[in-house]
Amino acid sequence: MMEELQTQLKSNLLSFAQTKNIKVTEEVEQNMDDYVSQVVSVCKSSVSNSFLEDFLGYSSLFTKIALIAVPLSLVMIAYCTWIIYKNSSKRHKFRLLRYYATAAGASGLVLVIVPIVLNLLDLDKKLIGIDVQYKYNVASSFLNLSFQSMILSGIALLVIQILLVATWLVLVNKRKS
Repeated sequence: MMEELQTQLKSNLLSFAQTKNIKVTEEVEQNMDDYVSQVVSVCKSSVSNSFLEDFLGYSSLFTKIALIAVPLSLVMIAYCTWIIYKNSSKRHKFRLLRYYATAAGASGLVLVIVPIVLNLLDLDKKLIGIDVQYKYNVASSFLNLSFQSMILSGIALLVIQILLVATWLVLVNKRKS
């Protein structure tokens, strides 16, 4: 990752020099290499030390939400499915199916809405508290991945809820006929 950063920084500096019509000599290129290597070494030390503390301290709440809500929803899927098919009473089957659909939808909505609200209110940037620009960019990319995974898991739970409601409606129609 740091090698990519070093290559990208050097190419950005060279393209900037080209757009400003600056002649790049061997001495200038050597100075660029030294500058880029210093920036990358600062990035390495900062990312390895304080960034991890900042990032883990901030995102642990959202990681915990995702790590708790999704497995609990999956356990709830398995348990309710087992109860629905084991239980002989049709009344209990319909009741459990409705409860499960509501719970899956609620957890899905939470996982979808929380990251979107944080991004809209710009709280993700304020809560990170990282002042240095390159550290913020790294943190932002990690947080965006975390938010995207939470949104995707929430959407998956909403799809499961829609499927369960559709199943419930089919069962209700079969029971009426």
